[in-house]
Amino acid sequence: MSRRIPPKSNGNGNGNGHHSNGNGHTNGHANGNGHAAANGNGFAFPAASEESFSEDDRRRLHVIRQVMREWLTPEEAGDLLDLSARQVLRIVHRVRDEGESGIVHRLKGRASNHTYPVKFKERVLKLYQAKCAHLGPTAAHRLLRKYQKIRLNRETLRRWLVAAGLRAARV
Repeated sequence: MSRRIPPKSNGNGNGNGHHSNGNGHTNGHANGNGHAAANGNGFAFPAASEESFSEDDRRRLHVIRQVMREWLTPEEAGDLLDLSARQVLRIVHRVRDEGESGIVHRLKGRASNHTYPVKFKERVLKLYQAKCAHLGPTAAHRLLRKYQKIRLNRETLRRWLVAAGLRAARV
């Protein structure tokens, strides 16, 4: 039993998977010929070539294409990719909207949304060197929190110290 994935409707009844921008023009999808794909709000994503994908991205794209061709169900694809069927459907719709570049994670090549500012990190490392260099990460963490009012996870401090060469890595 295969679950058919209907094309995304744009509300104008054409059902062709293209999105209307309200003035009669439609925004097409990336079709591998180097054109950009629009996501419906006018922002265009560059068309990615399969050569720029990681091995995992190529594998995911292969499985998602099989779902789009209805050779696999979203549930089967989810089992192969270790994702839920819902997440598979979200990726299918994103690939349909943006082309192959929709397979790549949004944060790829960018810093995490949870990254501390560089100036904060530099300040913490300077304080450590000035006031806590003789202490280990746990004691230094306590002192920085108590006297400097710096709220930082102890493990984050330890990783920063190892990366800066101020502490040896655990063995």
